[in-house]
Amino acid sequence: MRFRWLSIIIMLIVIFPTLLHAQEETPESERTAESERPFLIYHAVEVLFPQALQLEIALDRPLFELESAALTLIIAGQQMDERQLDLEADAFVVFPYSALRYIWDFTTETVPPLFSVVRYTWEVVALDGTRVEVEGSFTFQDERLIWSRKGSGRVRMALGALTPPPPGIQAIVLEAHARLEAVTGQERAYNWLVYDSIVQPGCAQDENGLPFAFNRRGDGGVPCDPVLALQVYNAQGYTVLRRPPDLAWDDALIEYMVRDFYAQAWSVSRPPQWFIDGFAQFFQVTPKQDNYVIGRSAVISGDAFDAAAMSSALPDDAELRARWRAQSAGMIRYLIAQIGLDGVYRLAATRDPFERAYELAIGIPSEGAALEWARWILTSAAPSAYGVTPYQPPTPTPRPTLTPSQTWTVTYTPSITLTPTPTLTPSQTRIPSVTPTPTPDLPTSTPTVTPRPPGSLPTVTPIPPPSVAQALSDPSVQSAVLIVLMIILLALVIAAWRLGKT
Repeated sequence: MRFRWLSIIIMLIVIFPTLLHAQEETPESERTAESERPFLIYHAVEVLFPQALQLEIALDRPLFELESAALTLIIAGQQMDERQLDLEADAFVVFPYSALRYIWDFTTETVPPLFSVVRYTWEVVALDGTRVEVEGSFTFQDERLIWSRKGSGRVRMALGALTPPPPGIQAIVLEAHARLEAVTGQERAYNWLVYDSIVQPGCAQDENGLPFAFNRRGDGGVPCDPVLALQVYNAQGYTVLRRPPDLAWDDALIEYMVRDFYAQAWSVSRPPQWFIDGFAQFFQVTPKQDNYVIGRSAVISGDAFDAAAMSSALPDDAELRARWRAQSAGMIRYLIAQIGLDGVYRLAATRDPFERAYELAIGIPSEGAALEWARWILTSAAPSAYGVTPYQPPTPTPRPTLTPSQTWTVTYTPSITLTPTPTLTPSQTRIPSVTPTPTPDLPTSTPTVTPRPPGSLPTVTPIPPPSVAQALSDPSVQSAVLIVLMIILLALVIAAWRLGKT
């Protein structure tokens, strides 16, 4: 009996290491799972706007195991020519897996419509016959910005920014549009593509100043054709604008509309810059209450601008620019106090030379407007005039009166030097030309990466729970099991020995 127990124990001691070693081998089920791992790792696309597409695909095979790779685009429902990749030339990773990158260039005939959905298909074949076909889609747009499209009817807009613009812009702009149509008796339709101030529309420029289309990271791309950008914008009738950094989205669009509604009249009457800017500000739906404070403080401190400065372009310096704009807005308020809203509307719409029309309406030359405003803003009538908006019911038109001052004189500080800067000139052409030169800004707050298209990220494969075989393959688990079994075997030997003695 004792020898039988000893034989069993010795057999277990011999067999157990063999079984344990067998657990270290890859079981048949795991080998199958290994061979069935997805052939595709990921696929992605990036728009190098407006010039090209950058498409990538990564595969769970080294490059030398691939036989072919082909790419097809479907634009506006029409399939483009299939492109066969040169595996050696188009691979940027070759081992232990492979990754291919292909740049699909556009021409003026093949470039997709802006904001259209483009579909693509990859077909890759391995030498062992394994084949992968994957489809994807994306929206053709300038991926340097996040785009939101708003509006319908006669006012439509696509706004591009690093962060989405605040809600309510459409309603504000529509209110101003309706009021301008009512005041002028004209009808206008707009289809805007508005870039934030930090991005130049169309082609960017490389370090040598040449047109270039960069990728999202800014570390690569392709040369860019400005004519192609023009084609993209013109195809859908967009007016391309760029928001100035010191204007909110709604203010910028409203001021653009004012200049456009009065462009024909102003091209003939040629009003001074202060009138154009101040009148455009007047139609802002959310007027700036601090214009009165800024203007009055400038007069008291002797920092108000004289007539020559107010007739020139806006200053480059941000602080001076804000004060200049506050004064131009205030000078319009002064005119409203003198000749009423209807009088100011008639003055804005006149086709006569502005200097003559101004003098007939006010009674003094326009060169004295800055001085008269400086005197008027210190009176008790000024605060209420700053509260007038074009969106309130009409009030009686006052008779022109002058209130000269005999004891107070405005002095101007000669130390302020104003450098004229380019300003936006309204154009009747709805689509401005896109050239390598900077796109004109909207009429004169602070600007602040782009989500990848659906399907561009690798698909996450769920990790199955570990099997018994996988657990036993861990050396620490093996050691623990050996110790436990040795203890059991030792106990069996002792038990067998005791049984033999009895």
